[in-house]
Amino acid sequence: MKHPVAISSNQKTVVVDLVISPAAAQIAQQPHLLEIASALLKTSELAGHNIWVSKDMGRPIGNCDVIETTETDVIYYAQRMKSDVYTRFVKNKRLELTNIMSIELTSADDATFEIQQIILGNPIPPSPSEGGSKESRTFWATHAMLWGDWPTKSASITRECPW
Repeated sequence: MKHPVAISSNQKTVVVDLVISPAAAQIAQQPHLLEIASALLKTSELAGHNIWVSKDMGRPIGNCDVIETTETDVIYYAQRMKSDVYTRFVKNKRLELTNIMSIELTSADDATFEIQQIILGNPIPPSPSEGGSKESRTFWATHAMLWGDWPTKSASITRECPW
């Protein structure tokens, strides 16, 4: 079921599927994201098919989902629940506060956009296991999500890079 989120500054309706979209898990863990996303989208002009909208909200809005890593960090790879894509996780780091929200949207039709992802922090490239580019591999070689923050499939956990 599509949930209405906002009307953009150029009168585009923005919705999110709270059951099966990639954003659903993020919103379930942090329901306040919908209110912040609504504020961001109301001031945004939306155009294109697959777009990112980012904004510094002027105050801390939560913890950044993706953290920079080094060679000394403890790294794991695993599939998050409801996903067959491997994600890189770091175990020995702490989350950092951010003022930035980034939202990935796709146009459903001429008048409607659907939220795909909500990221606290700057936009991130897809995982290399999703067929990401060379830029994606470079990014994910030095960044990860915090271990323990996201439910994962225990049978998928590995220390070996799957890509």
